[in-house]
Amino acid sequence: MKSTTDRGTTSVRILLVDDEAAILRFLKTVLDSEEFCVYKAENGRLAIAAAAAVRPDLILLDLGLPDMDGVEVIKRIRDWSKVPIIVLSVREREDDKIKALDAGADDYLTKPFGVGELLARIRVALRRALQTVPAPVYKSTIWRSILSTAGFWSERLRYSLHLRNTISCGFWSPTLARF
Repeated sequence: MKSTTDRGTTSVRILLVDDEAAILRFLKTVLDSEEFCVYKAENGRLAIAAAAAVRPDLILLDLGLPDMDGVEVIKRIRDWSKVPIIVLSVREREDDKIKALDAGADDYLTKPFGVGELLARIRVALRRALQTVPAPVYKSTIWRSILSTAGFWSERLRYSLHLRNTISCGFWSPTLARF
């Protein structure tokens, strides 16, 4: 999924989708300086194809594309992918933002924007995308009664049942480890 740079750090793949060459050059320079691996697409058709081929970790998408609206691109990508999509657009009307977010965009940034804010939003989107779903947490009283039986069977199956105290209000969560 992620490639490694010559410094040994993991590089995040970002797909830039915009029809304005100057904006593509600017954003590519900014993202390259942050050691992101950047791919570019100039229209919606190429964006969808690149998203399928490259499997980016994040998409930065302009809504005003020459061949199709960016909202349509979002819908088509959402049919098969959960990749974070941040919209970068000059459209500042509330209904345009709502359409993009309802179509599946994760964030919306109106042009012109600050580089620091863009980079912060990228970090947030990537952080959310990398979060794993935690194991279900149950009250310890329920687990005490289950564990008396489970402990017996876990030894028979050469498994050891360990309890990991979670931070949330005295709840417990089991983790299963092989001998």
